[in-house]
Amino acid sequence: MDLGLQGKKVLVSGATRGIGKACIEEFAKEGAAIALFARDEKLCSEVLSHLKKRYPQNIFVMVIAALGLNDSVKKAVDDAAKALGGLDIVVNAAGGSKRGGLGAVAHDEWMRRLDAKPLGLMAVCEAALPYLEKSDHARIINLSGLHGKEPVPWAAMAGAINAATHGFSKSLAGSLGPKGITVNVVTPGFTSGRRFDELIEITAKERGLSKEGAEAWLRELVPLGEPVGVEDVAGAVVYLASKRGKMITGTEIKVDGGRSRHI
Repeated sequence: MDLGLQGKKVLVSGATRGIGKACIEEFAKEGAAIALFARDEKLCSEVLSHLKKRYPQNIFVMVIAALGLNDSVKKAVDDAAKALGGLDIVVNAAGGSKRGGLGAVAHDEWMRRLDAKPLGLMAVCEAALPYLEKSDHARIINLSGLHGKEPVPWAAMAGAINAATHGFSKSLAGSLGPKGITVNVVTPGFTSGRRFDELIEITAKERGLSKEGAEAWLRELVPLGEPVGVEDVAGAVVYLASKRGKMITGTEIKVDGGRSRHI
């Protein structure tokens, strides 16, 4: 299937690990030119070196900034657009949360996390907008989390951050649709790898289970019985970014193995 992404100019935040890195790999396979947006220059350089060796025919650049409402985000986006000759697709895969309810997370941690997402996500979109308006293939895809739709007591921060991401994305889809720019959200469930391993450890402590018991309990929450691979999430992102996704906007695609319970 030709996804129409050959030569498209893509900016991906959260580029050095997890879903962001997996998205870059999938876009690279489709022949896109990609700007890696990250805060850790050393780690980003290592990822960039790996990509250039694996995909020598592709164009890769990196831009370094800490996400937030700050001037460095705009400069990073401008630098990416200048290096690539514009922007067609923006994928916001950076940002996370700290576990705990009200009073369990320090105020400065709340401020740091919220500045990265949703505020940093908004800053990236704002900085990228002038370039997207010039594209005939303009896409914004924002990564969210299940607790944005299904809040739980132990993940108050994740609920707040991801609910804001959903609301902002829906609003943006309405305002940018007339300009031909689609805006969508991809929501992963439990993802395999480092984060799932951490979740197993946390669950074991909270529920007084062995690690094996905690993993079995977590798997039972997923109808398909296993955590989602980051490449599965990246596949949904790339589809929305492709020419096949041109009429999809203002919506959410869950890649969670059936984990979510809401309609």
